[in-house]
Amino acid sequence: MASQGASDNIDKAFGSGSADSSTQTEDAPIWNYVTKLEKSGAKGGTWKFKCNICNEYRQGSYPRIRAHLLGIKNQGIAICKNKESKG
Repeated sequence: MASQGASDNIDKAFGSGSADSSTQTEDAPIWNYVTKLEKSGAKGGTWKFKCNICNEYRQGSYPRIRAHLLGIKNQGIAICKNKESKG
């Protein structure tokens, strides 16, 4: 189970602004919170990943991974169980 501090760090890293191409680089902080398993397709940014906070396996691109971690509903991905329990 992840600590409150990890969740607060996610909110600070991804809480404001839009997910533009400059934040979708390999260096973006979002990748610290998921484990990339397999890239789907030759183009695009869809990944099979494991959430390091709730340990669930999911698939999505940067905006969906962000929505999962921040608990943003109606984005085509389940929200992180850690976020569900807080809200």
